[in-house]
Formats: sequence, structure tokens, C-alpha cells
Amino acid sequence: MTSFSTVIILIFSISSTFSANECPKIITQKDFDISKYFGFWYEAYRNENFFEIGYTCSNATYTKNDDGSVGVQNQAHNFFGTYKSIFGTAKVKNASEPAAFELDFPKPIPKGDYNVITSNYVDYSLVYSCHILPVLNVKSELIWILSRTKTLSPSILNELQAILHIDLNNNDELDVYELQHFFHDIEPEDPVAEPQHLVHIMKSVMKQVTNNEEVESYSISWQQFRETYAELDSLPEKGVPQQIHLSLLADGSWSTMIVIWIVKGTESEQQHPLSYVQYGNARGSYIYEQKATNRTYNVGIGGWKGTIYEAWMTNLNQCQTFYYRVGNSKVWSHENSFKTDCSTATTRTYAVMGDMGTVIPAGFLVAKQIKEDHHITPFSAVVHVGDISYAGNGAKEEIAEIWDLWGTQVEPISSILPYMTNVGNHEAYYNFTAYRNRFRMPGPESSGLDNFWFSFNTGPIHWISMSSQHYYAKDGPQYSWLVNDLAQAAKNRIQQPFIIVVTHRPLLSSLDNELDQHLPNSTLFQTVYPLFVENRVQLIITGHMHAYERIFYDNTTVVVNNTYINAPSPVIVVQGTGGALYTDKWVEPQPWWSISRLLEYGYGRLTVSTDKIQRRLHYEYLLEHDKSTYDQFSIVI
Repeated sequence: MTSFSTVIILIFSISSTFSANECPKIITQKDFDISKYFGFWYEAYRNENFFEIGYTCSNATYTKNDDGSVGVQNQAHNFFGTYKSIFGTAKVKNASEPAAFELDFPKPIPKGDYNVITSNYVDYSLVYSCHILPVLNVKSELIWILSRTKTLSPSILNELQAILHIDLNNNDELDVYELQHFFHDIEPEDPVAEPQHLVHIMKSVMKQVTNNEEVESYSISWQQFRETYAELDSLPEKGVPQQIHLSLLADGSWSTMIVIWIVKGTESEQQHPLSYVQYGNARGSYIYEQKATNRTYNVGIGGWKGTIYEAWMTNLNQCQTFYYRVGNSKVWSHENSFKTDCSTATTRTYAVMGDMGTVIPAGFLVAKQIKEDHHITPFSAVVHVGDISYAGNGAKEEIAEIWDLWGTQVEPISSILPYMTNVGNHEAYYNFTAYRNRFRMPGPESSGLDNFWFSFNTGPIHWISMSSQHYYAKDGPQYSWLVNDLAQAAKNRIQQPFIIVVTHRPLLSSLDNELDQHLPNSTLFQTVYPLFVENRVQLIITGHMHAYERIFYDNTTVVVNNTYINAPSPVIVVQGTGGALYTDKWVEPQPWWSISRLLEYGYGRLTVSTDKIQRRLHYEYLLEHDKSTYDQFSIVI
């Protein structure tokens, strides 16, 4: 959603290490002589920061401008191994502090400060910058050690680190000031940021953000983060199958299970060896084998190096456990298992949520919550209502490696359960390239469109996945498909008495952000809501707004004990609580159609029970931080 995109732009444009929301008072070099400072400097060390991910061989040249200001030229090798330059201006902020500058680069880069703590002009310079980030209200700190030569002596480095510790650090730990050493080779061997490096950066970010007591949105401690996200410190090696993901076809028979996996590395490294899924009904005994197809893509900042494999496990029998592995003759994945649906089952349970991401701030926690709850009350499937990995860094670009972090994060779930996805606005980068390639939804089998709009059956539920990111007006192909799919669903109402629609953007919401798009007079609501009422859709699940809200746009139906009995209107749930940052506020007074609402992380647990007497859908909003149930309701038909 929009507010989160704004925060991400800030993070990727100016942030490095976050900490409490007040910049320290820095004593700059008193007798600073800018004329001795002019010239060429190598960036020898820096602390971790987002905007220099993948950039190496960085250097700066400072010159005197006619107006007395300082001309700044920064250069570095980018992801593609070519030099890029940016030009700016530095001006002394106060004549009494000649080493404290305001740095100005072309928009959209915001102004920043440049404080020379100490420099001997001929060997080294220690530079510090601090800026308060809007919205988050935390400070972003940048530290550079510059050198006139490609190397810096250990004795000088030790002296500068001691200065950092004494002057800048008021905490017990020095994680904020862990400096990276950058060698100035002519051609970097691997300019693409590695996933482990991204994890390290994001962990440093989260450590500081979560320690900011004034940011009430975060109910996550650093200890909790460190313990629950440790598995990403040891990501799979290149060439090893990873990010294994199951999905269903449309018919609900469970006779086929699609499996997708990824092998990292370039095409020349892998040569696309023949790969397979092997499976059977006993551990370690694989009596069936299906050949995989492969594909790849190369978009995003620095591109993406990997191969996506897809195979179909066919001829599956109902109500059985299947064990499987994926890979090739040289390397296989570990063994996973899944259980097919039982047609005689009277109860089925599903996990639903949207807007997850990884570590900004709590996607990893909600993924862990779903995994743990599955071992207590097993799910039949997971339905993710859009905004999946948050790999984007703003309006135009995304970092493909963050998709890999997310895929690793959910693999404990997606490798044992069908993980069905709906498309959100954060999947739209490069014409949805990553989303189209990394997933396989039953669009072709349900006469829909790829992973964008489709339907599928699970037990007594007919699921309709609509794309709020594509044209949905009445004269378009998606609306025509909706009409036809609902007509077909009406014929199968005995087998699938419940119809659930999932779409990313909410039909209604009482959050203040984008409010005009989520009111009863909005285009989305006016277009599709009457169609859903006409076809007796019982439940609509959405995301996009990073909150929970239960909505019932019907002031004539009597609802007793949160139970909707043969209601003529659908219940609408906003379940964008999968872990993405929230900063919005509720409008007051609460609209009449808004029944329950909360800004907290968690997910929805949907249980459907059918017997000869009653057909009941029970929905619970489960909070992550204390595992309690905040809201629940039932739909009875």
C-alpha cells in the first residue's frame, strides 16, 4: 500500500543503521582546512547501508567551486560492473564548524549532512552522517573511513575505531558500527548482493528499529527477532534445491500436486541438468518420478541468477500421505511430505493473510506462527492475499534476492501444504515478472488468466481469486470471467456450498490511508460487490491495508452472537496483517459497517465444517504476539 512504499523509498535511499530517534551531538574537527581535503579519496570502510548494496570500488573526489562550496563526485561499480557517477554540492553549515557540511545531491535523494570527525588529509578521513527518518521517527547513521590509498594501515584503523567507540556509541554493543572492508579491484567478481548480506543488513536494521520504544507499531523485541530468524543465516548453497512450493489445480480432486523449486546460480554454472520430482507413499521409497521443466528471468536491481523448476506429481490418491524429493542425479533436496484431501472429511482448516514480507518488520514471525499452528491443528492449505515478499524498493525497482529470502522463510509451510497466492500491487514490478515465474496458479485450468485471476475447489469451498491490479470493469475480460465462473459455481452448490472471493485491495476499509478508494461509493465496491451479493458469495477476504477489519455492509440482517445465518450479504474481512509495516490510523467515528478492527500482526484461521445437519464456516483472527483470538465469527447456511 502507499504508506509502506513511502517508507521503503526512504529506507533504500538514505538509510543505513537505525537506532534511537535522536542524533548524537558530534564534535567535528576544529582546525579543519578544506583546501588540504580536496582531491581523490577511496572508500576503505563503511557501515552497512541499503543504498550501497552491490556497489564496490567506491570513491569520492572533492573540488572547489567558484561560489566557495565543495563540488562532490561519487563513483562506484554498480551491479553490472560498470562505473556510475553522481555529482553534488557540499556547503559548510556554520562558519564556527568548518568540518560540518550539508550535502546536496539531485532529487529524489534528500539532503544529508557530512561531518568530518578527524582527518590528517594525507592518509585518512573519518566521516559521520545522521538523519531522522520521517514516519519511523528513527535515526539513520552512516559511517565512512576514507583513504588516500587503496589500503589503510591496521594501526590507523584501530585508532579510528576507538574514536567511534568513544564519541559515537552510547550502547553496550557495537553492532551499529560493524564496518565492512571494501577492496578496490578493477573488476568486482560478483557485483550482485548475496542473500546472506541482505539478511545481515536487515537484521541490523530491525535490531535498532525494534529497540525504539516510541514506535508503538512494533511489538517485536530484538531477542525475539534474533532467535526466530536465525535460520536465514545459513541459506542453501548454490546448486541445491530450495524455496520448495506446492500448489493445487482447479478441480479439487487433489489427484495432481504442482511443485516448484529454485536452484541458485548462473546458467553456465548449472547447464540446466535434467531434474525431477520423485515421490511415493513411504519414507525414502520413491516409486514415481516426473520430469521437471525449467525457466528463469533476469530483472531487478542487479538481475537475478537462478533457475526455476516445475514438476507435476500426478495419479495421487485421496486421503494419503506422499513423501517426495526434488533435484537431479547430483543433488537432491531433503525429503518433504504432504497429505491429500479426504473426500469424506467433515472439517477442513485454512490459513489466510496478506501483506507479509520478510523482516520489515514481522513477516518472519507470522510465517513461524502459521508453521507452529499447523503442527497443532493441521491446515489443508494456505491462501496468501497479495503483497508477498516486498522485494520492491519504491515505485520502479525491486531486489530479486529478497524474493529468495521470502521463499526460504515460508518453505517450512509451502513445501508441505498447497500455498495459493493472489496478486497484489507489490508484485507488479517489471510487469509482474517475478510473480509470474515463481508461482503456478490454476488460471489455465479454470479459464482464467495465469496467476492473476483463477478459481479452485477444496472440499466444500469454491475459491475465486480476483486481481484488483488488473482491469475489472464490466466491459473487460476479468469481469466476464467472474460472471461465468460464478454461474458455474452455482451449478455445483451441492458439492461446494461455500463461495469465498479473495482479492488484494479492500472493497471497504475504515483506515485513513486511501480512504476514498475503500468507501461504498468507490469504483471497486460499486463494480463487483453487487455481483457477489447476487451470487450469494458468503465471504470476501482482502489485504492491502495492514490491519484487520471485519465488515458487514448490511444493516437489515439480524446477527446474533457473531453468527450470520443464511445472510443475504457477504462478510468482508481485511486481513493485511501478515507482517508488513503499519503506520495508518482508523477514521473516527467508526463506520456502521465496520464491526471489528485492530492494528496487530497475525493471520486468519478459517474452518469449514459440513455434516447432515449444518454447514458452518468459522473465522478466527489469531494474534501473533500472544497467540490469542481477537475476533471470531461464523457463517451458517
